[in-house]
Amino acid sequence: MALPRELVSLPMPRGLDALKTKIVELQPANATGTTKFGATGSNRIMFNIPAYPSAFLQTSRSFLSFRGKVKCASSADNGNVVAFKDGVPVVERLVVRGGNGVLLEDIRDYEVIERMLTNFDEWSHKYADAGEIGDYRAVRDVSAMKNSLFHSTQGTGKHAQTPEADGVAFQRKVYRKPLISGLFGRDQEKALPLGLMSATGGYAFQVELYLNSDAKACEDITNSASQPTYELDDVKLTLSLLEVPADVYADMNAELLQNNRFILPFKRIQTHKHYLNAGANKFNINIHESAKNVERLMAVLRPQGSVALEFQGGAEATEKVKMFQSRYGTNYYPQQAVEMGDTTDSALMLSHSLAGMDMLERGQPLLATYNEDFDLRWEKTDFALIQSFKTSRDDVANGLNSLSSGAPIQLDFTFHAPLTGAQELLAFMVEDQVLVLGNGGSIALLE
Repeated sequence: MALPRELVSLPMPRGLDALKTKIVELQPANATGTTKFGATGSNRIMFNIPAYPSAFLQTSRSFLSFRGKVKCASSADNGNVVAFKDGVPVVERLVVRGGNGVLLEDIRDYEVIERMLTNFDEWSHKYADAGEIGDYRAVRDVSAMKNSLFHSTQGTGKHAQTPEADGVAFQRKVYRKPLISGLFGRDQEKALPLGLMSATGGYAFQVELYLNSDAKACEDITNSASQPTYELDDVKLTLSLLEVPADVYADMNAELLQNNRFILPFKRIQTHKHYLNAGANKFNINIHESAKNVERLMAVLRPQGSVALEFQGGAEATEKVKMFQSRYGTNYYPQQAVEMGDTTDSALMLSHSLAGMDMLERGQPLLATYNEDFDLRWEKTDFALIQSFKTSRDDVANGLNSLSSGAPIQLDFTFHAPLTGAQELLAFMVEDQVLVLGNGGSIALLE
């Protein structure tokens, strides 16, 4: 006979006392001559994560932080409102290597996939974290808030600094930067066994961040014709380590010495870029991606050469998508193309995208809300083409095996009218990958 759960009261199991948490802060390994980074000069930040003995890395408690400064273009612009674009998109590329040099991740156009994924964050989450991560889009009156926070006149604005000799003020603020990474990002549910990765390089992982141009990272809100610059200092990678008793680690090492392998699954993001000519309205894109388990296709459209993180395709955008469907071999995803009957809204594509992200009836994502001008973000700036290949949301390999025939994944879509200007399609494939840790701390990928 089963009793209701609320009638049963059990004591909380006691945790293992031998487990200890330690917080460490890493400085950039390439910050030898200078500790300042930006679009010009030192535009690469590198961290070497040591193979800490008997320790696991808790990615859910680890984060990147820095002090960001935005500078007016000239002394004549002193008094303008200059700030980072929402989300502080300073990273253009992320590269992760193992201690033995094997390439594990290489995400290009990082700021685009970062914006795409954060568009699916809950509105309340974005509102609460606005000041910490520098994304104020959930605030109703964004312009007024940024004017209050970042006005560059001396003594005005909470984040203004005394002007330099040329009279140009810096805006400075500390930001936390969530990492979009299969190994270190929010999709990683497992702790990383750093102590088992004592490879010849002397460290477990190497993380490289390549910085964006000034035009992509920051803006002059008062006068868009004036391009401010930015600078980062006090850059840190804060790691939360879970230290395990030495005898437990010894047992794990013993397994490795017997030629057994430590398996760590993660999700890898692969970037593909395609160019669309003006004057056409029907496109067939072949995406060559070979993986045993492709989970999802995520794509956005924007004008060629654009530095804005605003995506075309919605009913209130310049270029409006009418239909899309993907195909692999003779299989179509979805079997019936998603099609808009007119140009008034793209609600059906929004529902399809939320379903592909397993987010139907799961909160209120930012892209499904209205901006300060009462435009639906999905229709105006946050449109995306998203197709899930998984048969269920279970944590099993039930996606698309694109290794089976070597054929490309095909994305077909049409616009309501011929393109008025050339566009670029940025497609991101999310696939399952397996990191294999072997004898002596060697690291390899298992296809």
